[in-house]
Amino acid sequence: MVEGAKPGVRSSGNWLGRRGWSGEEAYYGGSVSLADYCPYLQEFTWRHKSVLVRGSRCSYEENTPKTDVNFALENYGAHSKCFDHSDRVWEQKSCRQIREWQHWGSGCYKYKCEAGRLHIVVGNYSYTCFHASQVLQIRIIKRGWLHKGGVVCPPCRELCGEEFASRNEYCKGGEEPLPPNLYPNDVLTCSAVKLTVPAILIAAILLLLHKINGVQN
Repeated sequence: MVEGAKPGVRSSGNWLGRRGWSGEEAYYGGSVSLADYCPYLQEFTWRHKSVLVRGSRCSYEENTPKTDVNFALENYGAHSKCFDHSDRVWEQKSCRQIREWQHWGSGCYKYKCEAGRLHIVVGNYSYTCFHASQVLQIRIIKRGWLHKGGVVCPPCRELCGEEFASRNEYCKGGEEPLPPNLYPNDVLTCSAVKLTVPAILIAAILLLLHKINGVQN
């Protein structure tokens, strides 16, 4: 972590000042351009047997994690930036297992500037930011796993100001977000094992035979 010249460097949009901190913390963020100024906890490149596997720059699509380890549903590419995660630990849940990922804090996601708002794309769903520091609650099922976590909205002008200006548009003022039920809210349904009528009859016959054998012995 390093100190910047001003809070919330707009060119990267990846400084911790986006969380609305007003003290000295607002001037701190990632120090490495390779990581797109994202405050990563891990290495900035991943290698396997001295071969480069992937890096952490948000703009490189090939850096998107493989599906089985993409717990926060990140999506790298030309129109991706690093966004803060909420204080909630990211969780993956299936019908048989729960995984909690401790190495979280920020992630790369695609975004869109439309209709005066910043929209962050997570897991192919588009979430609208209505004000700075709004926490987008994520509940998305991918390949049988329910991904739960949160992404923090930066101020619209930091990412969309210039783009809107080029189209003679502008960022709308902050307002109350949509009700939670209007955002994607996947529910993991785990059905219990159901016994059919024939299966129940077979089980009853086997139990009866077992009792008869027991009496004869």
